[in-house]
Amino acid sequence: MFSIKPRALVCGFCLVVMLLLVVSPGLTRLSIPGSIAHADPTIPRSYTEFIDAAYVGALGRFPTCFEEQAEYDSLVNAASVGALHQEAKRFVSTLFMTQASYDVADLSTYCQTSEYEAINPASCNAFVGTGLGDFLTDLYQAFLLREPDSDGFNFWLSNNNGRKHLIDAFQSSIEFDILVDNLYAGTRPTCFIECPECNPDPCEGPNQPPHYSKLCQ
Repeated sequence: MFSIKPRALVCGFCLVVMLLLVVSPGLTRLSIPGSIAHADPTIPRSYTEFIDAAYVGALGRFPTCFEEQAEYDSLVNAASVGALHQEAKRFVSTLFMTQASYDVADLSTYCQTSEYEAINPASCNAFVGTGLGDFLTDLYQAFLLREPDSDGFNFWLSNNNGRKHLIDAFQSSIEFDILVDNLYAGTRPTCFIECPECNPDPCEGPNQPPHYSKLCQ
């Protein structure tokens, strides 16, 4: 009979646990850029990774290059005046609700962006009773870049004062603060407009209809 040393048993057990973490559903959302198993918020992520992940988590799509570039610039500008956390909170929150709703501090003034309204309707009612589980899952994915943990999910599902309260809870969470603390600027996205009628060389400046030009940066 083969004998197995205790150390071998421990190593074998560790290997099984590691394999389970890799293949078990719900632990890693591979479609969200920058996400990892359990989404350790201390992992460094670039601004672009953060922007992309928030869009995928909230809206189920990647941002356009110009959406990505605009928010990158907003994060850089905010960081230069010590307001990175405020901008990160505003950015993710306004993927769900309008800027006008975000600017009002109460929990009842709440209308969703047209894009998120099409995904999970609320009809400007923060206390709508339908779709709350999906809404909560989207908050985990957009703010924390991970799937919900069962304890936290069940707690917030039963202990909330509407959708705006949940957004406020996630943007104010320690985990989100740590995640933002570990963001770094990285490379600014570069966008180009394809325009067969334009000069082959990219030209700077805004595009004014009916004349469109390529954009350098």
